[in-house]
Amino acid sequence: MRLRDSDIKGYATALALLLALAALAYAFSPKAPQPTEEQVQASSLFEYFQTNISALSPEKEVLGGKFIVTEINMRDGEGTVFYEDGHNAFIGDFTYSAKRDGTASVETFTLRR
Repeated sequence: MRLRDSDIKGYATALALLLALAALAYAFSPKAPQPTEEQVQASSLFEYFQTNISALSPEKEVLGGKFIVTEINMRDGEGTVFYEDGHNAFIGDFTYSAKRDGTASVETFTLRR
């Protein structure tokens, strides 16, 4: 069976329409939302505290425990970090500043008594 010129043109047209529809669907598909500056700062602070809480805390882990950060609250350059080692729980207050890349840098840390 041989393809006629009209059959080839029909297939080419159908393929072009299909590709155009796929391009339109991609162009109008929902995009993942970009994180806000506050979310980026919160993420960088959480990561910082997860990595450095043992060195920052004047109280040390006991009975072989390892500090984990359970919660961070932050607003307008001040925040609170909750952390524990499985035996004792602590709350620390901190101040932070925004960096040019949108992340945050801890300036002070004080354990609540």
